[in-house]
Amino acid sequence: MQNLVYTAANHAMASSLIQIESSFGRGFSGLQLIGNASEICRDGKERAKSALESIGITIPAKKIITSLTPAEVKKDGSQFDLPLAISIGELIKGIPKRTDFKPWVYAAELSLNGSLKPVRGVISFAITALAHNLAGIIVAKQNLHELVALEHLSKEHQSFEILGFEHLAEVFKWLEAGSSGASWTISSYKKSHPVSPELITKSKSFDDMVLTEEQKLAALCTATGEHNLLLRGTPGSGKSMFSYRVASLLPNLEKDVHTETLKIHSSYNQNIESSLLSAMPPFRAPHHQSSTSAILGSTSKPGEISMAHGGILFLDEFPEFRRDLIEALREPLETGFVRISRTKANLGWKAKCILLAAANNCPCGWFGSKRKKCRCNITRIKAYTQKLSGPILDRIDIHINMPEPAQSGSKLLFSCQATPDHRQQQSIDLIEKVKQARAFGSERNRQLSARVNSDIESKHIITACKVSSLQLEQILKSRSNINLTNRSLLKMLRVARSLADLESCEAVKAEHLIQALSWQSESAAEQRGDIALGLY
Repeated sequence: MQNLVYTAANHAMASSLIQIESSFGRGFSGLQLIGNASEICRDGKERAKSALESIGITIPAKKIITSLTPAEVKKDGSQFDLPLAISIGELIKGIPKRTDFKPWVYAAELSLNGSLKPVRGVISFAITALAHNLAGIIVAKQNLHELVALEHLSKEHQSFEILGFEHLAEVFKWLEAGSSGASWTISSYKKSHPVSPELITKSKSFDDMVLTEEQKLAALCTATGEHNLLLRGTPGSGKSMFSYRVASLLPNLEKDVHTETLKIHSSYNQNIESSLLSAMPPFRAPHHQSSTSAILGSTSKPGEISMAHGGILFLDEFPEFRRDLIEALREPLETGFVRISRTKANLGWKAKCILLAAANNCPCGWFGSKRKKCRCNITRIKAYTQKLSGPILDRIDIHINMPEPAQSGSKLLFSCQATPDHRQQQSIDLIEKVKQARAFGSERNRQLSARVNSDIESKHIITACKVSSLQLEQILKSRSNINLTNRSLLKMLRVARSLADLESCEAVKAEHLIQALSWQSESAAEQRGDIALGLY
């Protein structure tokens, strides 16, 4: 007797529907699992056997063959435990009474006593079930907290259901009797487990930071167009402080991007942050000693750049990262996608994020400072600055030199506490300006098949900016000492478009182009004096 049970397997951003069928065969008694299963998946048949016996289903002294298809797809993960138990249990007990319903996807790990445990990747599994027009997905109750974020799918597709169970016996009761048993729906779970607002980690705001006008404009422009940003300056100039607060200006994730981000985080761990479940953009800040695979990812796990999809990847002490890792960021920053190629696998992760990077001016940090003398010789400074190659600098839209604080530390702390109401209003004003600027350019970008200004393609940039070639040439000639590549010219125009959106201008003006040009890599190097000293 054969039966079909469905589950799913993840392969980076993709997910495959897996069929499981069991039948009795000739030969020595025992459970035989076939179909390209990993060690974790093979261990699942023993967990399933123990769980079945714990609820009174005795495994007969016969040979049971359980097949996982498609055979060529690698089966990895503990989510196979529950569907294996159901397939084997239905084979032993016979076809259940409830046979007139569409198939479901089952995904949960089993303890030896039959309790259901959460697994990774349930977001992808639910979307796969929906894509194949299945009835819904069955998971452990503990996984429902992340599937709450997909409640809109249940509302948009009335027939699609998401159910959670705590024990294998409840699942069989639901299968056989057609009753809900002790199952949990998304709505019942939300009522019983409300998310406290205090648990949602909010981004740090600019309430506690004194900003110059240029810094305000850079923060607004970065958040409006989702432009990459590099901050340079001496220690204590506010590079890290500024970067951590830019996230507070970003709007909540759009549905498609939110779903993609949830899929990535769900494949990495079982406990997705409440802030991300609430559609707040992710903020990732890996240490500068992180490995290349930790940043870019592997065939089995996403890297930090993918975990930041839809949000911000902050690389503090940027030149201290390994040179090969910095260079490996070229393609993801350009395409928003990481392709991982190995001998036995070729997979890809989405990685469209804002890169925020911070760097000192030299290894000791005090080159160009008026407060402290630099201890580095010119050779060390040159080696430090050359860790950031031209192609990498070309992929960063905005380059800012952070000014040194004019006040001493104690005076600065007291000044920060002097007018808190003013700075709270400052954060509110910045968020409102970003919201208005994005709304102003949304229809234009939609017609150009771009989500934000940083996505505008080169063939559309002149149309988007509404700038004449003569006007552009005049501005470039006025700064003839600045040599722009085609890529940096494109990025300059995208930044100018964001500056114009902040002022609700249909056409980019000369002052927008001049400001965007002053934020280019070579312009910033000239302001620091790097070009005169031969450091750039």
